[in-house]
Amino acid sequence: VLTFDVLNRRETSVRANRLMTAAIGAGVIGAALLAPYIGKNFIDQITAVASTFLGLLLGVYVLGMSSRRANTGGAALGLLAGAAGIALVRLHPAIPTWWSGAFAFFPTLLAGRLASGFFPPPSADQQRALFLTPESRVMSLESTLQNKEPIREN
Repeated sequence: VLTFDVLNRRETSVRANRLMTAAIGAGVIGAALLAPYIGKNFIDQITAVASTFLGLLLGVYVLGMSSRRANTGGAALGLLAGAAGIALVRLHPAIPTWWSGAFAFFPTLLAGRLASGFFPPPSADQQRALFLTPESRVMSLESTLQNKEPIREN
């Protein structure tokens, strides 16, 4: 994965591949050795890290799929609100860490939806290409058929 995705499929020597494998292995072993010192329960740690990112991503995804008005500015402000929700969970020990996902998702979605009203909406073509409704698929198909050039015979 590292060679293909990060190094853009460059040819790497066997020695370089072995060094990358050793470095990643050392990093994983180091993280495993540090895990007991970070917190008491490893599952809670994994849940806290995963829900932090996944709650934010889900919030932006649902925002984009559920609102024709959603835009980059609204999504960015929604992410900030979601980060504030995560901070709230981290600062109040009475709230279990597994709630981080919900405390990230809902503020991201709600604040993103409200904030999108203060920025220009996406164009009609952008909406047709991205919004998931039967009408948008039909409209997209119609515009594709209208813009198609006739086939010319030589």
